[in-house]
Amino acid sequence: RAAQKFSNLCRTLPLPALKPATLSNYFIPLLFQSILATKESEHQFQEDCVISINAICKRLDWGGYFQVLQTIARYLKETTEKEKVLTRLLCTVLDEFHFDHLLTNQPETTTTTTT
Repeated sequence: RAAQKFSNLCRTLPLPALKPATLSNYFIPLLFQSILATKESEHQFQEDCVISINAICKRLDWGGYFQVLQTIARYLKETTEKEKVLTRLLCTVLDEFHFDHLLTNQPETTTTTTT
């Protein structure tokens, strides 16, 4: 229930309500530990944690977002029993990639032809 309420809270909070540092330093580790500590039979709780992490990632800057991706990758290497939920989390977080300016600010290559 707590994770479900937290996921609802993450979706409804206005953007400046919590600082990104607070989200990435306190809530993300708490949610990761909740995922790792639960049994596979508690699917709904794990899904609520995935939704909460995803909602938080939408509000993070690039550094925080990248840190979450690295954390997911590290846990995927360390544990095989949570591989399914961690893979689902990774896909969910990547689906919400919101840094379009990183893709559009690449230097353009200009080609000139001499005649």
